[in-house]
Amino acid sequence: MAADFERDGGTDLAVGTLDTRQVFLNLSVASLSTTSENFGSVKLGVTSPARKVTLGDPSGTAFSISTVSISGANASDFAETNTA
Repeated sequence: MAADFERDGGTDLAVGTLDTRQVFLNLSVASLSTTSENFGSVKLGVTSPARKVTLGDPSGTAFSISTVSISGANASDFAETNTA
């Protein structure tokens, strides 16, 4: 039987026999298009070209993001823009 058992928008699967039952949940999996970015040598005060990093969910289950931030050494040297 296929249904959204968790009510999260993903199709889950339940299978079984007379003796056993198994439920397979379609859980969200966050995936980044890249795990690191190398900006090379950029002169102080010069803005480098924008780089696109995409956050997605290959499982197809919906998820929401409430906050995006940049952290780490020299975080203030970087900026981010969010698009839907």
